[in-house]
Amino acid sequence: MLTHWIQIPYLEVKEKIIAIFMSRTFAAGSMSALTLCMCMGVSQAVNAQETAPRNILFIAVDDLRNWVNTSGDYTGPVQTWTTDAGDYQGRTHTPNIDALAAVSTRYLNAYAAVPQCVGSRASVMMGLSPATHSITHASFNLDSEFFTLYNDETLKSLPEVMSDNGYYTASSGKLFSAHFPSRWNEAGPYPRFNFIPFDPGPDNTFFNPSVFPDTQEHPDQTVANWAAGFIATYDQAAPFFLAAGFNLPHIPWHAPQWAYDLYPPEKIVAFTPPTDDLDDEPNIPVARATAPGPFGLSQYESVEAAGKSADYTRAYLASISHSDAMVGEVLKALAASPHANTTDIILWSDHGYHLGEKFYWRKLTLWEQSARTPLLISSPGNPNYPIADITSAVSLLDLAPTVLDLAGIPPFPQFEGVILGDAADHGPVQIFWRDGVATVHQDGTKFIDYDLTQDVGVIDQAHYNLITDPGEQINLLANGNPVDCPALWSPTIVSATTGNGQATIAFTEGTGPHITDYQYSLDGGGYISAGTSSPFTVADLTNGTAYSITLTAMNDVCDSVASSAVSVTPAAVPAAPTSLSAAAGDQHTVITFAAGADHGSSITNYQYSLDGVVYIPLSPAAASSPITIGDLTNGTFYAITLQAMNGVGTSGPSAAVYTIPPGC
Repeated sequence: MLTHWIQIPYLEVKEKIIAIFMSRTFAAGSMSALTLCMCMGVSQAVNAQETAPRNILFIAVDDLRNWVNTSGDYTGPVQTWTTDAGDYQGRTHTPNIDALAAVSTRYLNAYAAVPQCVGSRASVMMGLSPATHSITHASFNLDSEFFTLYNDETLKSLPEVMSDNGYYTASSGKLFSAHFPSRWNEAGPYPRFNFIPFDPGPDNTFFNPSVFPDTQEHPDQTVANWAAGFIATYDQAAPFFLAAGFNLPHIPWHAPQWAYDLYPPEKIVAFTPPTDDLDDEPNIPVARATAPGPFGLSQYESVEAAGKSADYTRAYLASISHSDAMVGEVLKALAASPHANTTDIILWSDHGYHLGEKFYWRKLTLWEQSARTPLLISSPGNPNYPIADITSAVSLLDLAPTVLDLAGIPPFPQFEGVILGDAADHGPVQIFWRDGVATVHQDGTKFIDYDLTQDVGVIDQAHYNLITDPGEQINLLANGNPVDCPALWSPTIVSATTGNGQATIAFTEGTGPHITDYQYSLDGGGYISAGTSSPFTVADLTNGTAYSITLTAMNDVCDSVASSAVSVTPAAVPAAPTSLSAAAGDQHTVITFAAGADHGSSITNYQYSLDGVVYIPLSPAAASSPITIGDLTNGTFYAITLQAMNGVGTSGPSAAVYTIPPGC
């Protein structure tokens, strides 16, 4: 079950849907609505889930970073847009995605498996980690890894697995990175923009945004129309898996005028990176961000030289709003259909996008702007997908097994992700790019190794605390010192218990991110692994010898400062005495014996037993042989055993010695 979430009252969601989304039009563009059908009758949805498989509506939006209004990541001013349905406020005009988010599980820290379309979509649609499919580079569907993956007849895609399990699968638009109609039961239009990606355009920036003419049907409008029509007319008995993929905000940013009009130029906030933002980064990402293009300038420099950062930010925002409108048209068709209460919805993007952050534009980085993406799952009445914010880091690799989970289909062995509805499975998330991997841990820290092919230490690594530094402006490894970690990461030794040739150390764990090991040192020598949690035991020590023990914590990037030392002297209960002999006298006997080893703690006394059960300490104490036992009855037979005592405890019993004090 999910653990990191904030419950939103159902009535609040219902009121929000009513207030914002009953019906909406804006200028020349259709601002379609998610109607009340999306959230009415949760009990009906639960009953439907119990009696029949759920339909799945699978919506992909290309290159969409976390700038939808509900995420709040765009820092522009709050605007008020007046529509037929009333006023709508926000920084980004995404009312339809907002409405879906209001009845969804909202994954606030969802990451692409690869920050590029081909590799990311391979992980989503084939259920394979980049470590398996190997598309971790800038692929254009022409490389050997691409052909190896999609020509492998032993592999099945997500829609094929759904079809094999009784679903009718249909799609329109970009879901895979290429058009694969044979993998669907029904393949609708796959419209694309007519543009030349290597055309520098008048600004020499290779972006070339423009106003899409209202005399033509926008490619994404074609997809929305087809998906809406499919929903409205679908009447088969089999549940459907319908996928719709929208192009924008992928370049070219060709959006209708009404979408641009949502964002007056004077209200656009373009990002200006801190001047030293790359100073503490490894050489590899700096070289990529600052690499000169065909005109001798980096991508960032070319945008700045053209003075277009605000214009391009506006074009990106307009493109987001156009895709939101297309999403709304599909959701409106669903809400008006017989399938409204029997359909689960997933909305995702393949990765994010830089708009000047880190002196960079576009995707293809392991930084947050490129790797993080919106992810919503609406499954009414499903307790594993509550209306809530989920702060755990999750991966788009998990989408394929999650779709099967929503559909009630058993896990498919090929799919390597975990089910998003099972929070217990949320471990570290990995993002692959070229020869490097970024790992986002559940404690909010992120570690990047830019080149796994060589071990050169921290010079090609970065480490961030995303909770305190979401913009990744402070690389904790900036000094290049593998032991330069904050002192607060250090563990604190709280107790030491000695034993026979050993000491058990209990400690308070350090607060460093994703600690992978603790290591101890004896008397300042080399460090030895102590395991991953308290307590641990140090063995093979010499009894009676004092040792100074320190402890350090380790994670992916460095060692903590050592803890304060604790002094231990291992010791144990003594060994039992041996070679007992008895010389009886009047009402007493004298026992001579060989002392056993004291095991590091001097013997302080002996105790005796006349019956093998009750032991009586000698008084006064006697710490060596011989000893005298008095108050015996003459003529009585005694079987005497001894135990040695030291500061640790008492030995086991010795072998018995037999004696009869003389007399009648």
